[in-house]
Amino acid sequence: MDEKNVFLNQEALMDGHVLRMFISQFMREQSKENLFNILYCLRDSYVWIPATYNLTPEQEAQIHKMQKGIKAEEGEGVVFQPDILMDGDSAFLPVFTNEEQVIEEYGENFTRIQKHFLEAMDVADSNAQLTGIVIDAFTVPFTVIKKNFNMIRTLPSNMENGGMQVKARQ
Repeated sequence: MDEKNVFLNQEALMDGHVLRMFISQFMREQSKENLFNILYCLRDSYVWIPATYNLTPEQEAQIHKMQKGIKAEEGEGVVFQPDILMDGDSAFLPVFTNEEQVIEEYGENFTRIQKHFLEAMDVADSNAQLTGIVIDAFTVPFTVIKKNFNMIRTLPSNMENGGMQVKARQ
């Protein structure tokens, strides 16, 4: 298996390809090193959350008057309602490493919101029925349960130092 150095910086993490690579690598070889590559990557990553916005009747009337294609912004009176996926008795907040996956799986019926993974953990924490977060649920799923959120939150950010070098196996 080929090994290469990958430099994790904010630019490398924005499109999700590094996180997808680390998850695939972990699925092939479930080692501690591969798991920590994912966790460190998550600490500084952005993800896409499929959601709907619940509007007041007044807001709906205003939007109907606007041109088609204008998106509502989260604000006063607008409620951000993320999707929830069930796996047996467990409920998960789905997040995706790239916007295209959300469009492919959810179509145009859902809004796509990009948030830092730490913010996605806050969204999951605010919903008592959720067990955790599932990343890329419809391709190569990786779950993070709530009891592991604090560990991710306490990992040092590598972006403050400009990034970090990690080994990746292809």
